[in-house]
Amino acid sequence: MPSSGPNTSSPAPKFRVAICGAGPGGLTLATAILKYTPLSSSIAIDIYEAAPEVGTVGAGISVWPRTSALLNAMGLLDGLSGEIGAVGTGISEGLGFTYRLSEQAEEGINFFSLKVPTDPLLIHRSALLTTLQRGLESSDASNCTVQIHTNARLTSYTSHSPTSPITLHFADQPSAQADVLIGADGIRSAVRSTMFAAPSMRDISLKEKVEPRWTGVVAYRSLITMEDLKKVWTPEQVRASGLRAMIYTGKNKHIVSYPISRGALINFVGFYTVPGAYESRAAYPGKWVKDVPVEDVKKCYEGWEGEVQGLLQAHAMETHFGAGAGQSMEDAHILGRLLAHPLTTLDGKRGTTDVTTALKIYEAVRFDFARGVVRTARAVGLAYEFDNGWDLPPSFLDSLRRNDDKATQWLERWAYEGLDNGGSVVERGCEDEGCKAANTEIVNVEER
Repeated sequence: MPSSGPNTSSPAPKFRVAICGAGPGGLTLATAILKYTPLSSSIAIDIYEAAPEVGTVGAGISVWPRTSALLNAMGLLDGLSGEIGAVGTGISEGLGFTYRLSEQAEEGINFFSLKVPTDPLLIHRSALLTTLQRGLESSDASNCTVQIHTNARLTSYTSHSPTSPITLHFADQPSAQADVLIGADGIRSAVRSTMFAAPSMRDISLKEKVEPRWTGVVAYRSLITMEDLKKVWTPEQVRASGLRAMIYTGKNKHIVSYPISRGALINFVGFYTVPGAYESRAAYPGKWVKDVPVEDVKKCYEGWEGEVQGLLQAHAMETHFGAGAGQSMEDAHILGRLLAHPLTTLDGKRGTTDVTTALKIYEAVRFDFARGVVRTARAVGLAYEFDNGWDLPPSFLDSLRRNDDKATQWLERWAYEGLDNGGSVVERGCEDEGCKAANTEIVNVEER
């Protein structure tokens, strides 16, 4: 992407920001800086992406109302009009998520519907990235500069002091410098590993977290065309399950499916939790991401009901909240507004706030909330798979069909204790509250 930004009368950049990773988090951060930096100021932004181009591949993601609100605040939500869950499309509105007991060979049963005030946007990852890129390209009103560097795989960085420039080292490109480095480079983050392994890192517990810990969960991702699904499902199944978000549940396993790309594709994610793997801190055997034969997926869900077998049969192409991308975007939006704030400068002189203090404010505003989402996501995932104290009562399927009182009471407790905390974390509150808190804290620092 060509550089965008200042004309001949633009102010010199107050500092240089390097963003490692051009995914949803990295692009949202750059867009937020562009939007919220006042015209009297400027920031130089460099985005480093390891891939040959900004990704257009991937699977489906769900964008919840919290994240939709920040996209709207940045003027980007219109770029997703017409997608499933967008206002006025009439597709999937008010349906929420439907939970279906499916681990048995006989026909499953929809046993719970999670109603939400506003449905999430159900979109292909490429649609989101395209919208974010357009936000960068339409930044004529900003004096900031943005440059995207592809084939730029960061290996490490060096910095001699908190106030000295940061030198970025790449696998196949010359080194570069920045004043602020933001890691948005995924689970195998070179930014995180370099930071936690640094000799200056005094917290031993963080040094132990250089390598990410396997959750004990294996996920099978795929995209299924609606055309292929119609060949193996009945018209009634397509209407009942193909046009809404479904969660097929079973012991230690569950499947999430929902339509994306305006109904043309079904996003399929099958989860299998290896018993005891997380608790024993076991390492995952082999590559974390790889292609697998369809037969492996079918074997994992062998014996499950016919509706699931139809999904697997249509499986032809190459986590529990669907909140991962959304949380990275919320992080990016707040961080971008802090860096763009007129009181944030590199050195903190003349009654301003230095970058280090601004980053600490970001951590104070976001850390506990984001950590809570991670913890609750695991608990909700275990509830999906009837684990962690949520074992199914004997003959639960028969009891459900009879509308037995004991089954109903168990289901109510499972729904409102196992799921409600998770749903409320995603739905409750407004991301803008974090922005207000961050801006207030910057002003408070300046007034001290």
